This record gives sequence, structure tokens and C-alpha cells, in this order.
Amino acid sequence: MKSNCLLDFKGSAADFGYNPYGKVVFGSVHLAEPLSGCQPIITPTFDEKYDNSPIVFVERGNCTFVTKANYA
Repeated sequence: MKSNCLLDFKGSAADFGYNPYGKVVFGSVHLAEPLSGCQPIITPTFDEKYDNSPIVFVERGNCTFVTKANYA
């Protein structure tokens, strides 16, 4: 299946939280700034009316997953 996405990347969802059976995670992807996610992330600008489930993309490494999740 061909993607309509301008960027292709490999990744995985965080394995915590509650995702009801049969439901999917859906939202706009925002790159973290800084991308490492190891310092406080600058809040991206988005329209809450249309983007009520933003997803923050951070790169792996450099600090713990817990640190990245807390800043995201």
C-alpha cells in the first residue's frame, strides 16, 4: 500500500496507557523540539478544534523513555 505521507519513518507507539479494544490511535504528528525529547519540549502550534489528539515524535536514545514521556 502506497503512503500519501511526505515522510516515511519506522517507529512504534509507547506501550503504556489505555487503548480500548478495537480502537486505534489517530492524530496529527508533531516533531518534538528539541527532537531528542530530553529537555522541555517547545509546545507546537496547532488548532485544538481540529487536532485534539496530537502525537509527539521524538528520536530514540540520549535519555530515558520516562524522561521523554514526561516532556511529551
